[in-house]
Amino acid sequence: MSKMREKGNTLTRLQKAIIRFLAEKGASTINEAKESLNEHYKSTWIAFKNLEAKGLIRKSGEKIHCGRKYPQYWLTEKGIFTILTMEEGISLKSLMRTIEKQKGYDLTSIEPFIRLLEDAPPSIKRLLKDIFTPIFESGLDLNREITKQEAEAFSNFINSLAQKSPEIHNFITAFLELRQKVKSSKKEGEQK
Repeated sequence: MSKMREKGNTLTRLQKAIIRFLAEKGASTINEAKESLNEHYKSTWIAFKNLEAKGLIRKSGEKIHCGRKYPQYWLTEKGIFTILTMEEGISLKSLMRTIEKQKGYDLTSIEPFIRLLEDAPPSIKRLLKDIFTPIFESGLDLNREITKQEAEAFSNFINSLAQKSPEIHNFITAFLELRQKVKSSKKEGEQK
């Protein structure tokens, strides 16, 4: 069985398949995933529970079938980040179509990151994954205001990065610019 190492976490073949399935199809029940992936119910249920414990998926609604309620699951922001950085993930266009179908899903905290990944080559995706995984795992909000000390430390990091790898520096600078545009447009929308 193929396993992918992710900073102390591993995703099994079935877990990766479930993440891809949800990213392509949208919110689904465990049974819908089981049927589509041609897997056994118990192994699919265990994989869903492990993905939920890892914070990659969450309950997003219910489906009623024959009078019974079944929970539907969909990706969290961390799950979206994971599918975008997986080598065998899905295209950004396909993911964006699925996101648009999800009711009430707020993508603002990772929208700049998604835009940054649109044209990123695989080597940059892997590097950005290494940089941003700790941020998503710690639950830090990319939209929060940062302190002057944090801004200074990050500025020093960006400057040292520019000397080591101009390509990576350009991608991170683009991310920060997009983040600022999203924040500015949100503030303008709130003022209206």
